[in-house]
Amino acid sequence: MGVNALEPDIEYFPDKASDPVSKGFYIAHQVGGIIAPFSNYSEPTLSFHDYLDQLSAFLAKGQTQLSLVEPDVKKEPAYAPGALAYIVSTIKTEILPDHPELYFLLNVGTIDEANHFFTSTADVALKDIPVASRSHFGFSIDGEDDASKVATRLHTLLGADAQYRLRGRHGGMLRSPWEHQRCPGIFANCRGKALLVGDPELAALDLVALAAGQFIYLGPHVGPALQAAVAQRAATWTLST
Repeated sequence: MGVNALEPDIEYFPDKASDPVSKGFYIAHQVGGIIAPFSNYSEPTLSFHDYLDQLSAFLAKGQTQLSLVEPDVKKEPAYAPGALAYIVSTIKTEILPDHPELYFLLNVGTIDEANHFFTSTADVALKDIPVASRSHFGFSIDGEDDASKVATRLHTLLGADAQYRLRGRHGGMLRSPWEHQRCPGIFANCRGKALLVGDPELAALDLVALAAGQFIYLGPHVGPALQAAVAQRAATWTLST
């Protein structure tokens, strides 16, 4: 069956920043390379650029197995100068031409990291992306429990015309202003959308049960974040699509 989403961790190494291709942005998940030798934080060898280049070559054109790539931008790269522009540009050149079917979710861990990473509105960040693909980009913060605070901050940073949507991990997701239909494969599917207008606690529990039934493993922040986001949506619709 394979997977329908990938979440590569992006780290930043200042000593490699002078490289004109990688700009210091590498895939790195752990210290040591026993399990994943190409994502060794101690000895980074796989740049974000090469990761996308190799992934693009691996995937068949027109494939339907992989739907989402979520670059998980860690603290150091979130603070790195020009990080957002570089990541978007690299997606544009290395994988988007052959795989316009893919969706991309640019994620940081905290609101403070978002303040440094999201240095322009979505309109500006995606201005060089083909119009047809702009709706395939989303932005998120996954390490905060306050869904309302996350939504407000993303809205402020990325533009007032952007639409919000509940994200199925820790916090909230902000879709690009061009997105008007639900992205396939994202956790809050049509069933979840219907549940959100009902009792918040029951909706949250049912969504968790749905996720568990689909073999999605949930982190410790999911319950509180879902409950807060569901309650706000049910009461005010400020997180509705």
